[in-house]
Amino acid sequence: MRNSAPIGAYPAPSVFRQLSESVVLLALAVVLFRAFAAEGYLISTGSMAPCLLGYHKQVNCPCCHYQFARGAAFDADSTQDMVYASGDGSFLGWAHDSLEESTSCPNCGWSGISVADVPRNEGDQLLVHKNAYEFRDPRRWEVIVFQNAADPQQAYCKRVVGLPNEHIAIRDGDIYADGQLQQKPYVVQKAIRIPFWDNDFQPDSGEHTQPRWQPADDGGWESLGTGFRFYPENPPTALTTSWLGYRHWTRFGGSHLTHVRLPNWPHDVPLPDGPNESLRYSSKTGRLTVKGVLSPFELQRWQNRSDDPDWQAALETLALKSHYGRIEDAYGYNVAGVLQTYPVHDLMLEFELTRTEDAGRVEVEMTDGHDRFTLVLDFVDGEAELLANGDAVPVRHGHFPASLRNASQIIEMSTFDRQVIVAVDGHELFAPWPYEQSSKRKPLQQPVRIGAAGGEFTVQHLKLYRDVYYTPKGETDEHPLEQSLGDDEFYVLGDNSPVSVDSRVWDDPAVRRTALIGKPLVVHLPSQQGTLKWGGEIHHVRIPDFSRVRYIR
Repeated sequence: MRNSAPIGAYPAPSVFRQLSESVVLLALAVVLFRAFAAEGYLISTGSMAPCLLGYHKQVNCPCCHYQFARGAAFDADSTQDMVYASGDGSFLGWAHDSLEESTSCPNCGWSGISVADVPRNEGDQLLVHKNAYEFRDPRRWEVIVFQNAADPQQAYCKRVVGLPNEHIAIRDGDIYADGQLQQKPYVVQKAIRIPFWDNDFQPDSGEHTQPRWQPADDGGWESLGTGFRFYPENPPTALTTSWLGYRHWTRFGGSHLTHVRLPNWPHDVPLPDGPNESLRYSSKTGRLTVKGVLSPFELQRWQNRSDDPDWQAALETLALKSHYGRIEDAYGYNVAGVLQTYPVHDLMLEFELTRTEDAGRVEVEMTDGHDRFTLVLDFVDGEAELLANGDAVPVRHGHFPASLRNASQIIEMSTFDRQVIVAVDGHELFAPWPYEQSSKRKPLQQPVRIGAAGGEFTVQHLKLYRDVYYTPKGETDEHPLEQSLGDDEFYVLGDNSPVSVDSRVWDDPAVRRTALIGKPLVVHLPSQQGTLKWGGEIHHVRIPDFSRVRYIR
């Protein structure tokens, strides 16, 4: 019988051979994993901001100290900032000088913030599941990665809004499929919402600053800095509701129009006729008009031209009213003042509610500019109701969930896509309430208020968000924003609608099933720029930003 070698009789491989084999096996595993399971991609442009960021600069507003991302050119050798596209989809080129070096805060509106010396950060890095669509199609509102039809080596990342065999249309910023408005579910709303006011970051007090959240004159609410506390009457009554309201007070700029009555233009003041004049006057209607906010400088300039008392009073009133602007689809990520803005009507309110006992009630009232909805939380009976347009009969009714029995809860209420959704601590309170579309919606200036009665309550961390407004970029009389899709075609749009190059402007709008690469699963370890002092010199380094590691919806 042949002798068999005992275990361990052969010489052990060298350390170099072990290391080499480990490296080869690891490389092989990575190659196989990337080929068949998942692969990493880097976002370079801002078409999906603020959900996904391209190359950008993290800006800290010097007035309210709110931090936001501002897009930057992805060419490392360029200091220019991209101005992507105008309202009709044409390329505008590159921004220079003041446009590149400054920006505006999307929270408080402070303009002229210098970004010239702010370091540039890389875009978000995605881990993409390449087999996600082997057994199913992408769903509406999912973020997908796909090949560019003109350049298969180039990957795009967009959000699916149209599915095979549908006729897709964009109207008033919303998506319609086969004539039906497509409504985003709560989880998608959370993923796509865009913040425009965070009461925790209020602008520094000054002569021309007013708080956006203000209590009514009945004295029920008192300010706690960034939050508010409600004390009931003594003895408390559940009959009278005391309100805390939001007003969209704008410090600078804006594209809204404000009018006041002025029967006669002063005879000693030349009529404004230049393209840069801030005022306009119509003798036919007797109205004095300004676009955007009438700044203190402009107010003083016009007041100095005449001592007429009617003229002086009209200017003072106009300056005051002009600060109350409409809520628009502005993006802090984009170059301010270059792209056309549109009024938005789809909002979400979020705040933390704290109470001391199961007593009294809290009401939240929201409007889209025409319809008005009221959420009533009755802490005596433990019930919640949703009322529409002042009707006493609730359209939705439910009992408090377990989370509402706690002392503090996060309350959310939204009017995205003609539906009202209410959530408590991330869970929907009852089924969404859809309502009919109205063509009579007015611009939103005072869209939401919070009321309380009969109990002691505190509201903090008040935040307001808006929905994405899909702009009519690329729309012409010969090219309406409508598209019929085939059996294997999808319609895709970017969340940063004003600048995204997507199905609205492509010669071939549809993305075919064969072009799908996969579904982004997670933003993994995007980096931010930092500095390291070593050897007497300052070196720029990349630091993983763990705060942005998250799953993508």
